[in-house]
Amino acid sequence: MVCNVHNLDMRGLVGLAAADAYAKILLSHANVQRVSVYKYSSPPLLQQRISITPNEQSLIDEALVLRKDTKLPFWNALFAACLQMQTHSPELIKAAFFHNGPGEPVAYDRVAIETGILESLVQSGQRNLGLSSLIHDDCDRIWHLPLLDFHCDISPRNEDLAALICSHLMPDGYVLIDSGDSYHACGVTLLSSDERVHMLGRALLAAPIVDGHYIAHQLQQKASSIRISKGGKASHAPVVVRAWAPVADNHILRNLAQVPAEISTPLDFEGSVFDE
Repeated sequence: MVCNVHNLDMRGLVGLAAADAYAKILLSHANVQRVSVYKYSSPPLLQQRISITPNEQSLIDEALVLRKDTKLPFWNALFAACLQMQTHSPELIKAAFFHNGPGEPVAYDRVAIETGILESLVQSGQRNLGLSSLIHDDCDRIWHLPLLDFHCDISPRNEDLAALICSHLMPDGYVLIDSGDSYHACGVTLLSSDERVHMLGRALLAAPIVDGHYIAHQLQQKASSIRISKGGKASHAPVVVRAWAPVADNHILRNLAQVPAEISTPLDFEGSVFDE
């Protein structure tokens, strides 16, 4: 679906609460009629799911050292520790496959989005609210917001790295979001269900900068979700720090998917980046 980007002020998205930016992206698509918000629970801690044996504690300790030294996500570090120490634990392996699910959805129509329901939910102080990628249009067809979660600390260099990855995965434009403990991203062009899976698969090639475990959980669901409120260890609700869209002749372009493949490659687009 083409984003009506001429009605989407990319520069104006920078500094907005992510919930407000998501609403503006959704409303820039004239046919969007319905979206859902999940209320989810934080998954139980590992020590609450299993009784940890001395062998398992040794693996966990080694994983924590690897995580500190390499910045790997915990479960990646744990599997690396299994290889390094030449041991494993059936209970830890079982725990690695735990899937918490997206939570309970509440649907909101276009009028609710226009009147600021997403930002109102965040401002109400509720925690653990996630926006669904799944969108219904006026013909009740299903589309998806392109959503991504990153696994890297907040820093100027990491922001540049995340933005570069987004430019490959969301070439029609995106917002990069400070999530409170890392980065989120959202593309401006809606995807079909197959295109959503393809985008997530391509994003795995950038793991562990892109959070591979986030992708693994989203692929187990019919829709992705991304946090819009405070939650977990995040110090604040997500905020947009960068917005980008391709431009040509000083105009933000329409969806490149509408340009025939045989002529889209040679076009020389200048990127326009808006930073906070």
